[in-house]
Amino acid sequence: MRGDVNGDGTVTILDVTLIQRHLLGIETLSGSSLTAADVDGNGSIDVADVITIQRDILGIQ
Repeated sequence: MRGDVNGDGTVTILDVTLIQRHLLGIETLSGSSLTAADVDGNGSIDVADVITIQRDILGIQ
């Protein structure tokens, strides 16, 4: 599922945190986590993915 970086079946702020940690080089995402983190499907993990998930969690279009 797009955005479900930790694979727990839901998209939450924990998934956002994992992406942020990846972007900062604190943690490395791989496999299905890496695929799930690319929410906008542009082929890279970036702050746009973080913002997209945050907006989705808050119900902002």
